[in-house]
Amino acid sequence: MWILGVITPAHASPKGKVYIESAKDIKVYTGKLLSSEESGVDGFDNVYLEFETPASLQGIQILVLFDQEKSANLSKFVKSGEHIAFRLHNRVMNEIPELIYDVEIVDGFPMKIIPEEFTAPSSLDKYPNIPSKKKPKFPKDLPSDFKAVNSKYIVFVDETGKAKKVIRIYKGDSIFNKLTLKYINDTTFSVGKLDGKPVPYFQIVSLNYIVDGYRPYY
Repeated sequence: MWILGVITPAHASPKGKVYIESAKDIKVYTGKLLSSEESGVDGFDNVYLEFETPASLQGIQILVLFDQEKSANLSKFVKSGEHIAFRLHNRVMNEIPELIYDVEIVDGFPMKIIPEEFTAPSSLDKYPNIPSKKKPKFPKDLPSDFKAVNSKYIVFVDETGKAKKVIRIYKGDSIFNKLTLKYINDTTFSVGKLDGKPVPYFQIVSLNYIVDGYRPYY
């Protein structure tokens, strides 16, 4: 007697690539957030951002519009005079605009979490890029519906270019965090120099793990 059975096809783990966000596209700047008393645009909170570094932009103010219906992490700690670090898409820095929307600012955090001995990358003689060699391999055994994930850390680099410690920006997934941390610990970063002398600095390392053919928007 034949028994009709149902054969469930095996779902292959998705294949993908690891993309390291380059300083050519996104850079860390520092500045202050200044409250605006203007009524602004309906549905938005107005805040002025005054650049501190790089020196070429010091004192320049731009108006940032925070969408009240979105949870941009920069808006979570908006206080007048707050000293912050923020990552900004370089395309908006080609020409200082009057307005920069929160979607252009990738993320931000208060400088008070950065030890004083670590210099902002935008203050260095030459802005250090993120090394692209020895990238993590795209992990196996992922769910078939996996699309993309971002793993992001503040990395404190010593005078020799080695990571001294890290702060995780997003909780993320343990599999990808382990891969990113291994990349950070195995990597030699550019030696940061200020006035020609090596100094410790902080940098944002952001790795995107993306399935082939998928185009997420970060």
